[in-house]
Amino acid sequence: MEYKAIIKSMKEYIMGCPYLDELITTYENDIKSWFLEEGPNHKENISQHYVDGNTERILRISFSILLSKSQDLKISIEESGFYELFQSWIEDNNNLRIFPILRDGILPLSIELLTTGYFIDLKQVEDIMKYQIQLQFKYEKENEKWIV
Repeated sequence: MEYKAIIKSMKEYIMGCPYLDELITTYENDIKSWFLEEGPNHKENISQHYVDGNTERILRISFSILLSKSQDLKISIEESGFYELFQSWIEDNNNLRIFPILRDGILPLSIELLTTGYFIDLKQVEDIMKYQIQLQFKYEKENEKWIV
């Protein structure tokens, strides 16, 4: 299997959210872009070491949308319920164990919400605002000596 970064797998996974397409279609003239970015993560993201050499790791990411800055748009998006629907989609998928497709040697364990959706005023950019939600992805990485 070809190497694929976890963040790329996460992006493909998020693209499968049915509410994202609806949001983009509804606000196509106002959405500048959406993206995932890795958040501050601790030393190699390792939260647990196992006897067999496998490790449990945590990747914190932010799902962000850049939008035209407008109070009316801000209210409209909040009232659309997108972030509530997105949160439910993440929680439901987590409960059903529907996770991103990852490369060999990486086993998904959970995806959790760290925050609700919130706006950030990008003061350095006059006409853009950012709406984001922070997530935590836990996974087990197999000891590479054991992968055949």
